[in-house]
Amino acid sequence: MSQRLLEIKDEVRWTGESWLLSGFFGEQVLRNVATVGYGVSLVGFMVGGAGLLLGQGWWKDVALASAVASLVTVVVFWDGGFSMLTEKGLIGLVIDVMVIIYLTKFI
Repeated sequence: MSQRLLEIKDEVRWTGESWLLSGFFGEQVLRNVATVGYGVSLVGFMVGGAGLLLGQGWWKDVALASAVASLVTVVVFWDGGFSMLTEKGLIGLVIDVMVIIYLTKFI
């Protein structure tokens, strides 16, 4: 979504703004950084899930790191507006927090 490679409804699309970074970097830099942040999170969750399925002990560390990376990316790349929070990553943020709480409670 950050690179706009897929066609998505305008109301669901990321604005390309960051409440934290927009004053310092242009839109393309923000898109690239967001792509890396979400990509690292995605790959990490996939590797952690594979580790869980394979019974590997390290899966929790990878899943925890992925949840933290995802949470930071969602927060940093929020545009600062309070409208349409669900479309701006609120559900992902809640899931990240739940994963972090679960994994830190049981590690």
